[in-house]
Amino acid sequence: LFRSHGDQAETRAAFAIFVAQTAMCPEAARTGFPCGECRECRRLAEGSHPELYTLRPEGKAFQIKVGDVSRPEVNTARWFEEQFYLTSTDTAGKKIGIIYEAERMNDEAQNAFLKTLEEPPPATLFLLLTGHPEHLLPTTRSRCQLLPVLENRTRFDFPGAAELFGLFHQLFFEAPGRLGLAVTLGDRV
Repeated sequence: LFRSHGDQAETRAAFAIFVAQTAMCPEAARTGFPCGECRECRRLAEGSHPELYTLRPEGKAFQIKVGDVSRPEVNTARWFEEQFYLTSTDTAGKKIGIIYEAERMNDEAQNAFLKTLEEPPPATLFLLLTGHPEHLLPTTRSRCQLLPVLENRTRFDFPGAAELFGLFHQLFFEAPGRLGLAVTLGDRV
């Protein structure tokens, strides 16, 4: 269970797909990174994977509601939760659930989803995306692993800044194992 928060909705969404691809891609099991080209990666990127379920806020209030327990409506917390207890249609048997703007789940929806967060079905990965983790209930936050996905907004505007970052790049990527180059680059920094 991951709770990804960041300041850009597009970055959070791209990160969620990357994590989903990492979980589903056969190449990722070997290398640690999704290939981005296999059937699983493509279907996840397109949003057409049969075991990818998403939940988004909707309506005038732009909220994610809990839904009726006996007949959960589509795009409610109870409908979303129900999808993970159905038999998998994919041969891998893995399921991915992404809740966009998770802070828009009302308290009732978050409380209804707690049991699933505490004891998720086997081979299931939930990603709760939010720009405001402080708006999630403490009980929801406590059941998730926090992964900040933040944009670097720091501006370095001083003479030589561009050269300095180039030197750091060389020092980090080219100098390991090359003491002479490391000393030269260190002097230039």
